[in-house]
Amino acid sequence: MGTVLERKPESQCSLYERDYHAWLEEQARILKSGQIGSLDIRNLIEEIEDMGRSEEAGLQSAIEQALLHLTKLAFSPSSDPRRGCQASVVKQRVEIEKRLRRNPGLQSKMNALYQESWPDARKLAIAEMAAHNESPAIPSECPFSMKEVRDENYWPKALSLAAALGQGRRSSKGIDR
Repeated sequence: MGTVLERKPESQCSLYERDYHAWLEEQARILKSGQIGSLDIRNLIEEIEDMGRSEEAGLQSAIEQALLHLTKLAFSPSSDPRRGCQASVVKQRVEIEKRLRRNPGLQSKMNALYQESWPDARKLAIAEMAAHNESPAIPSECPFSMKEVRDENYWPKALSLAAALGQGRRSSKGIDR
């Protein structure tokens, strides 16, 4: 019996193991030809499940990054780099909406992904602000609703205060641009 550390001889490795891209093309060809019995079902199932997890992880990452930068905007006493945080929030909001348009089924998972994202976003915000000698008290409960995370017109009040103090050009909505 072989151990996990032993490699199978090349001749015993499946196309899936030897050449993933060629395997994908072969599976697509088989599907198009209708020869369903020739499909590599075990690996297809694994890949389809991985694709779903990947889409979900991408959405969660965008939520987490939006929360991270909203937190920095709301809780950092520093006036810089507010524009970088703003740009990141806008980018992540676009990414969230794009992923939801392409994958409407993820809408039902939004609340859970949002809830799971906050502890890590908070931890990252604390670490990033600590690197700049900042130690604001960031609540353990998320101070932003999912609606606010997605709302392109929502900005934490601290951002408006920074703009009012002359940290940037003030728009009619009081948002530093």
